[in-house]
Amino acid sequence: MSYAEQWPHLARVTNNLETPLVSYVGTHLENYSVEVQIDYADYTAFIMEYSDWSDRQSAIEPEYDW
Repeated sequence: MSYAEQWPHLARVTNNLETPLVSYVGTHLENYSVEVQIDYADYTAFIMEYSDWSDRQSAIEPEYDW
């Protein structure tokens, strides 16, 4: 499943989740439908969880210089 399929309302107003447009929506969230607001909340929670997971993985796995 693509991100756009998972958050279709947000994808529709952000040209398939373009970062600057997602930020814009977040700044002006009250101007968007409840569906977009729900997608935005879910999407940003996912991004935070992924970022936290990625940071933990980086701390566990040593980085190799090839």
